[in-house]
Order: sequence, then structure tokens, then C-alpha cells
Amino acid sequence: MAYRVADEAWVAEVDRRTGRRLSPPRRFARGDLGQPALAFDGDELHTLWATRSGAAKTYAIAHARFARGIDADPEIDAAVERAESTIAPAFAIGSGRWVVAWMEGDLSRRGRVHLGSSAASLADAVAHAQPLSEPGINARDPKIALGSAPGGGGWLVWSEFAPPAIALRYAPLSSCP
Repeated sequence: MAYRVADEAWVAEVDRRTGRRLSPPRRFARGDLGQPALAFDGDELHTLWATRSGAAKTYAIAHARFARGIDADPEIDAAVERAESTIAPAFAIGSGRWVVAWMEGDLSRRGRVHLGSSAASLADAVAHAQPLSEPGINARDPKIALGSAPGGGGWLVWSEFAPPAIALRYAPLSSCP
């Protein structure tokens, strides 16, 4: 599991059946950051989270790859950097493809959900991402669910706030970029 406490991001191994923690938690990031998202590629754990270097800076999405378990130091790099803040990443790896989504915009009134998918890599999925929500609406908090069958499909769900209406939107991943 990956989680945030105050200004720190942590990972820990958990037994899927019982929910019991199997290892001590390990801090992998600190600073002004958001809730991490996680996905597995075989035995490798990947996490994405929003972070910024100062209050006047925009958020970018960082990526950590734990290639040898959570006891070893992860490889950390930038995943999504744009002119506007990129926050609330969602992430899944399955059926041979990387799927990533995030909200891009300001932090209060305007945002668009972006979605990318690639069989090659996370970087390729980000490079091919397209805005999915309509402009001028406050679209936020995307979530991804991939199907478990080969060639699986799945869903992307996000919130939209366009006062006075509040809506939950969705799109099948088979029809997305």
C-alpha cells in the first residue's frame, strides 16, 4: 500500500487476504505532496504523486519505481510536468498496457482530466495523453479500474463541478486514447 501522512509519502507491504502489514512502513518522499497512487508491473511497485518545490510553484507528478522491493531505494523521476498544476494521479498497469490519468489546471475552480495509455511505458502513456473532460468545467479526482481478463478494458471515472450541477462522469477505457 502507498499512503500520505502530513508531508510524507509511505509504502508498506500488506497481505492481500488479511490486510495485515507484512513490513515496516518506508518513507519514500516528503514535502508539499498529494496522495500517492500505485500500480504493479509484475513484482515492481510503481507510485505516482503530485509534488511541488514551493507554495508559489505548480504541482508536477513524480514517479517512483521500486524494482527490488520496498526495502531498496526507489528510482524517482518526473512523470508529468506541465505549465499548470498536475494533481490527483490515477494509475494502472494491466493486460500489457500502462494507463495513467490526472487532473490538470488550477487548484480550485478549473481543471481537466487527462488520460493516456501505452503498451510501451509510463512515459509513452503520458506523452500520448489527451484531455478527456470538457473545458471550462472543474473536473477532478480521476480513478481507473482495469478489467482482469486478457485485453481487459476497464473504466475511468471522475468528478465534475459546474455549479449548480455536480456530476460523476465515466468513460470505457476501450474507447479512450
